[in-house]
Amino acid sequence: MGTDIGGSIRSPAAFNGCYGLRPTSGRISLRHVVSAGAGQESVRSVIGPIAQHIEDIELFMESYIDSKPWKYDATLLHIPWKKVEKTKTFTVGVMRDDGIVLPHPPILRGIDTVVEKLKAAGIKVVEFKPHRCEEIWDVVSNMYFADGCKSQKGLLSKSGEPVHPLTAWAFQYGKGELTINENWALNAKRDQLRNEYQELMDERGVDFILTPAYLGVASELGTTTYWNYCAYWNLLDHPGLVFPTGLFQDPEIDTVPVRESYLSEKDEFESKKYQDASVFKGAPICLQLVGKRYEDEEVVAAGSIISEIIRQN
Repeated sequence: MGTDIGGSIRSPAAFNGCYGLRPTSGRISLRHVVSAGAGQESVRSVIGPIAQHIEDIELFMESYIDSKPWKYDATLLHIPWKKVEKTKTFTVGVMRDDGIVLPHPPILRGIDTVVEKLKAAGIKVVEFKPHRCEEIWDVVSNMYFADGCKSQKGLLSKSGEPVHPLTAWAFQYGKGELTINENWALNAKRDQLRNEYQELMDERGVDFILTPAYLGVASELGTTTYWNYCAYWNLLDHPGLVFPTGLFQDPEIDTVPVRESYLSEKDEFESKKYQDASVFKGAPICLQLVGKRYEDEEVVAAGSIISEIIRQN
């Protein structure tokens, strides 16, 4: 089990070649969980499973929700677990990058390989152009630390734990402490973006979005500074399933690209973390399947089908 407000289920799963599900909010109880974000409702943390097999993800979700947890936590939604037929009659939109940072070679190879296998198995696959990702990140990063990091720093002070470099890096995001009106304005933007993505998926006939979980394979310690590929779906509150592709980074295949231009300054900065392909040799290549809000069952069912397609090919 893990918690996820910016990728803390999906990133560890991706780095270790596992399955990891970030459910839609309001399905698994956070009651009695100690969090620096208690009472913060703008971008909600969720709890979800990490496992080595998709069947274990499905078993956990069905068993947990069938226990009717809303009887014990009034904040949960009364949504029983649906039985979803596992068919190949769905459409996958492929978002290869977010228009800000281009994924590293092994992730791009993973996407190409999975897309080929899905098409060969009769799954309809279309391209999905990223939509307002820069704005999504701006909104969610301000929501994370709307109190100017007071709650996070307060817990760290009580615990006596040091502020590690990556934590300090995270604290720099956002504009500092917000007024109530500023927070409300962000909530309004969030809801607008949620509606836009719902409409986009419907207009394009897309049931799921295939996208990176992280820009690369498992990163070197202390270098993970771009988690936007997960955080987008935290703001939009879409369920996301990380799954292994069955592929592993190969320095002979996933060579360091020669790039003459970059999508952004962030892209140039992040690309420099892949300058020695041998550092990542053998790291598992995982991707993320994102579904529509409160269609967790459909995401798990589609993930099961995709995993079987990968195993058979």
